[in-house]
Amino acid sequence: MDLLENYRQVKVKACMVDFLHRSKPLFKLNLAYAQMLLEQGYLNKKEKKLIVAGLKEAQKKVAKDSVLKSEDGDIWFLYEKALSQSIDPQIAAKLHIGRSRNDMYFSMYRMSLRDAVIELFDEILNSLKILEELANKNLSTVIPYYTYGQPSQPGTWAHYLMTIHNAFEADLERLQEAYRRINCCPMGAAAGIGTSFNLNKERIAELLGFDSVIENTCFANSAEDYFLELISACAIINTTLSRVAADMVFLSSAECGVLDFDHDVCESSSIMPQKKNAQAAEILRAETHHFFGYLTTAFGSAGSISLFPIHETVVYFDTFWDHLNILIDNIKLLEVNLLHSHVRESVALEKSKNGFTAATAMAEKLTVETGIPFTLTHHVVGGMIRSLMDRDDLQVDKMTPKLLEEQSVKWLGQKIVRSAEEISLMLDPLESLKAKTTGGTPRPDDTKKLISMASHHRKVFEKWLSRTKEKLQETYESL
Repeated sequence: MDLLENYRQVKVKACMVDFLHRSKPLFKLNLAYAQMLLEQGYLNKKEKKLIVAGLKEAQKKVAKDSVLKSEDGDIWFLYEKALSQSIDPQIAAKLHIGRSRNDMYFSMYRMSLRDAVIELFDEILNSLKILEELANKNLSTVIPYYTYGQPSQPGTWAHYLMTIHNAFEADLERLQEAYRRINCCPMGAAAGIGTSFNLNKERIAELLGFDSVIENTCFANSAEDYFLELISACAIINTTLSRVAADMVFLSSAECGVLDFDHDVCESSSIMPQKKNAQAAEILRAETHHFFGYLTTAFGSAGSISLFPIHETVVYFDTFWDHLNILIDNIKLLEVNLLHSHVRESVALEKSKNGFTAATAMAEKLTVETGIPFTLTHHVVGGMIRSLMDRDDLQVDKMTPKLLEEQSVKWLGQKIVRSAEEISLMLDPLESLKAKTTGGTPRPDDTKKLISMASHHRKVFEKWLSRTKEKLQETYESL
């Protein structure tokens, strides 16, 4: 391959991305622009009708083969050429009155990004439904919560799942904000300083379903914040996915064993026949890291250039779609992990008990019952557990009345007397959760309320998505 052919192939590759993601936005933009030109008196009805017919014919003519043979570098040339071949070239040329590839492309980027947000939003909403369904089934499924890799306090699988739900809700709010900034129309900016033609940029924004126009003509063609905001939101989604995947891998490990995966989403080893690797969770954890590198590249490119449009302004748009597709696949992969795993309830309960996860609750209860400050009851319970550690006898059933008396005398100078049954109840993980009063806790009744609120929030998000889709569909159908 000679060097000029190599150069052509680079342009063809960029043009193919254009074709796959911006040919439909270009078609809609052209239809809307023709309508605006008619209303502004730059086209008569016959000319507008011919242009619309020509655009439809061009849409049929331009295919992947056209892109592969292209010498021009972007789809605008392909469709302009096809339009001029379909109708009188003099009439076809009128479509480009007062506009530039600059304001056109930045409008098309925004139109395609709207579709990206909608697709991503849709998939996250599907995940929310799954999380709510599973949480409702696991309100009393106790699991140990961890801090710094050690069992800390008792939780429930339902409460953990609603933690993921809350993270996704915040992600959806960020996507809504990003959509609001994306959905502003650059048309009318031309190449950055506007035009002397009497165009109606508010009308073309309306025809394309944009919420507003961008008044500053230079900013219309140089803004990158809307795109950086979107990919930042996407990176944060990946962060959540990565953290959940890491939790799942840990919880299903032989050392923990709280979570069990179906064989359909696990793999064995080619040499170790006993292995049951949580493959789907491991893949999810690995696949989430791609977006962070892309984010760094995009911010580095965006932050090192002029406020005037140059190639670096848009070069990282081209690989966005690959990363978006991986992100959506990752969300679906999370759904697979959730639906094909379950808590091993007896193991989780045993880990919670003998991990002394209710120790804090015991200290709290002693404070409530005796009036002794929590710091001191904390010392008493901690002393009981430390003595078991020193004897290498760390079992919850070894937390005896005698041990409580010994440690209370050591730390308080007075005996606290409780029966074995009372101590056992204080150290029961689920019973300890029932004492929680602050709301939003793993206490089953609290988690029920969290699920109810989360379901309401999801329905609000669904209404927003439905309205957004309907607005775009009605707008495009009117063209």
